[in-house]
Amino acid sequence: MIKNIFIKKNIAIIIIAIFFLFDRYLKFISLQTKNEFHIIKNVLSFTLTKNYQIAFSLKVFSPEILTIITGIIILLLLFYLFYLNKNNFSKSIKLSLLAIILGAFSNWIDRFIFGFVIDYLEIFKLSVLNLADILISFGTIYLLFYTYKKK
Repeated sequence: MIKNIFIKKNIAIIIIAIFFLFDRYLKFISLQTKNEFHIIKNVLSFTLTKNYQIAFSLKVFSPEILTIITGIIILLLLFYLFYLNKNNFSKSIKLSLLAIILGAFSNWIDRFIFGFVIDYLEIFKLSVLNLADILISFGTIYLLFYTYKKK
């Protein structure tokens, strides 16, 4: 009974954590698997792409400076999340920040260890991303939606 209540109350946290762990696993697999393969032909492929810059490979800073800056931003967001939790802010805001932090942290781990972010999901031959990017995007979109809805 207590276990079921815990799972129901924290299902979003569990889903976010699973996305984080699955992203780490897929990054490991993409480093081991050098060949591209199609998941859905002409739509979705699994391929290793090394991203040395930020979203859409936009060159903003050197990879080293980018690693430092993103690490500082992640720490600031983490402290902010602790502040929100301590002061009983909305669970929606906290969950969206958690998704952003875990997604950013997964990409930061790549930058710190390898000097680049491991992207592996190629969509329509237009963009290559990873599950961490999806966590960041959904967390940001939900945070914006929630903030707009509150107003």
